[in-house]
Amino acid sequence: MPKSNEVNIHLHIHEGASPEAVRAAIEAIGEKNEAVGDREDGTGADRGERDAELIRRAYLDSEEKAKPLLEYLADNAGREIPYPEISEHLGFPTSRSLPGLLGAFSRRADHRYGGVQPYERRDTAAGWCLYMSEENAELIKELRGR
Repeated sequence: MPKSNEVNIHLHIHEGASPEAVRAAIEAIGEKNEAVGDREDGTGADRGERDAELIRRAYLDSEEKAKPLLEYLADNAGREIPYPEISEHLGFPTSRSLPGLLGAFSRRADHRYGGVQPYERRDTAAGWCLYMSEENAELIKELRGR
């Protein structure tokens, strides 16, 4: 399940606060939003490019079974791939192996990449699947040759 990267800021203004202090607090919040990259109007970092860079890092940091997983998803971009198909391709011995790898990858994504992952988990009528967009697949295919 994807996590939100949304930042929520609550401002509590106490009775007696000067108008100047209130304005300064509101301006500081605006500067914080721009620094985080929540704006795409040129004043803050472009979220799409930031996410693309995080996906590149996720691929380059991957080892063992995670890198082949990302490459397989990139080769099959734009379609929902059932867990059993992925497990078979990666040579996993049990049905628990892939969920274990996905859990480890999610923890790494949460701690290193702000929760950004190059694929989506989807619960379909046929069972759980992974899906990678064409855009994310292109990022991985560009790096594969290095």
